[in-house]
Amino acid sequence: MPLPVIAVTVGDPSGIGPEVAVKAARDPRVVDVCRPVLYGPHTPDDLARFPCGRIDPESARAAYQAIVRASSDALVPAATRPVQTPARRACPKCGGWLVEAAGNSATAHETSESLR
Repeated sequence: MPLPVIAVTVGDPSGIGPEVAVKAARDPRVVDVCRPVLYGPHTPDDLARFPCGRIDPESARAAYQAIVRASSDALVPAATRPVQTPARRACPKCGGWLVEAAGNSATAHETSESLR
């Protein structure tokens, strides 16, 4: 029986999310039970364009786009199931910043509703 595919958003590329997501995706206990697919910048080359440890608009956009892509892919039957890491993101309504501890699920829900 094929393993389930799990979409993992890596979070803010300026934070520790990508490093944690990559380590988790390579952990034998994880790969024994599922096939993780990482969404968002996570390779050293990808991460080189983002500042480390600072709030950055491009980092927020990248994290948000990863949530949107993972949510979109999750709508395809039996394709992926999303798992999300915390991420900072730009607030499109106020032009400011929101720091979200676990609020990515709301973004994923909003995205999936708009794609239906």
